[in-house]
Amino acid sequence: DAQWNTDDMIAKGRHPLGSNLLGEDHHSSKLTDDEVLVIRHLSDQGIDYRDIAKHFNVHRNTVMYCCVGRTWRHV
Repeated sequence: DAQWNTDDMIAKGRHPLGSNLLGEDHHSSKLTDDEVLVIRHLSDQGIDYRDIAKHFNVHRNTVMYCCVGRTWRHV
């Protein structure tokens, strides 16, 4: 059946989307795990998302999502 075939393809690494890479291991990641920890620390210190984003050269929403757990949950 089709689902079994898809699962088998992913399990054997024959599908580029089957790897489910997270964080800095993902090909489009702009941050490292360590940078995310620093971002969260700076946010906890009261530094504005916009200022943090400028420092790391990412969008403000990227910083916000890191801090609220929408992304980078594994860190």
